Amino acid sequence: MSEKKRSAVSCQLSAGGRAVMLSATSFSLLVVQIFFYLAGISHAEPVHNLTLQEAVRIGLENSRELTMANLQIELTKASLKETLSQVYPKITGNIDSSYNNLKKMRSPDSIEGYNNNLSFSLNQILWTGGKVTHAIKCAHEEMKISLLKANEVKNEVIYKITTFYWNLKKAVELKKACEKRMDYASSIMEIASARYKEGLIPEVEVMKQEVNMAQAKEELIKASCRERVAKDNLMSLLKIEGEINLTDEAVFVPLTVNEKEIVSEALTNNPELAKGEAETESRKLQVKIVKADYLPTANLTGGCNWSGEDKDGFKKSLDDVSKNSWRIGLSVGIPIFNGFYTASKVKEAELSYKLAEENLSSLKDRIILETKEILAKLLEAEMRVSVSEKNKGLGNEILRVTRVRYELGLATMSEVKEAEEIFVRSSVMQIEAVIDYNLCRMNLLRITGRISTCAIKI
Repeated sequence: MSEKKRSAVSCQLSAGGRAVMLSATSFSLLVVQIFFYLAGISHAEPVHNLTLQEAVRIGLENSRELTMANLQIELTKASLKETLSQVYPKITGNIDSSYNNLKKMRSPDSIEGYNNNLSFSLNQILWTGGKVTHAIKCAHEEMKISLLKANEVKNEVIYKITTFYWNLKKAVELKKACEKRMDYASSIMEIASARYKEGLIPEVEVMKQEVNMAQAKEELIKASCRERVAKDNLMSLLKIEGEINLTDEAVFVPLTVNEKEIVSEALTNNPELAKGEAETESRKLQVKIVKADYLPTANLTGGCNWSGEDKDGFKKSLDDVSKNSWRIGLSVGIPIFNGFYTASKVKEAELSYKLAEENLSSLKDRIILETKEILAKLLEAEMRVSVSEKNKGLGNEILRVTRVRYELGLATMSEVKEAEEIFVRSSVMQIEAVIDYNLCRMNLLRITGRISTCAIKI
């Protein structure tokens, strides 16, 4: 083979090798890109498409307050069983085994061997002046208080989730409106600049549009911040991570309410008020428990004993009692003087009971006043919805007429953009009014104790 042919072959092989190397390098880069793409997908934040019902379900499952309230119920159940145990007899057993190695003085004889003893004792309460009975009733009241507290916590959690859900919805809609306004302000600014260059408007009009666009930008920044805060609040409450998309839309459902009936329902079903009544009853029973210390007590006591010894060991003397014995008796305790301890406890319990009664009366007054305020706000929100719907209709009509006039050459593009901005603002005001109405409605369900039993979806 000539030198030229060998050179040509060498060049071909070299070119082929570079092609293979380039192909391998491209393949490696492709693999790396695919890997990072898949890694990005695997580490992408989850997106939660939440209805209000789903948000409430997640919030109740992850609520620490509700978990603590349920633990308190279990603690109260254990305390109730502890109190009930006082009515049962107390039986105690004792086993004793001892080795004896005694030497008699002045005698070579010794006493040596094992002594075994088995005994049982019995103590049964017969009469405590009603102390145990009232203690059991008080324990049942404490159990009732724990259940009512858990129901109150559940209502508050549902109301809080609902409030955060609709506040986020309101913030999202407001941000959308601010974004549209920013677009409109930018378009109007472009139109004003073009008209100024054509000499159709003075420079001051352009400056006015610049100020308008700066205000729109400032409102958009504030709206974005409010949306971020509202989203963080809801995510923190639900204990979730990622992005949230709210799928429910606020709907206006008018209510026919009667103030007297609503106030009466709040006084009957409000869980906080029911808890206060149970706490007052518990304080009343505690007065009776302490007063029972003035009265005598009676207990039934008894016991039996078996004793024995090995045949080669310790021998009992002749004056010892029989190896097997039993006893039964009645023990009566009569309080005489304890340094005015019982009198002081009774006074303390009575003052605690009076304080609970005053707190209950104050709570009733607060519930009545709060219910009336909620009804007033509900009526105001309903009127706002009616007014905002009319404004939205007017804004829609203004936009329609302005567009027709623009098509006929009777209006400018700037006027069209302004009409669009008016319509957007009226639409957002209508959405906010409906959301505020629904929040008032949920607050009314909360104070009447029906928020956990009524349909959550509005």
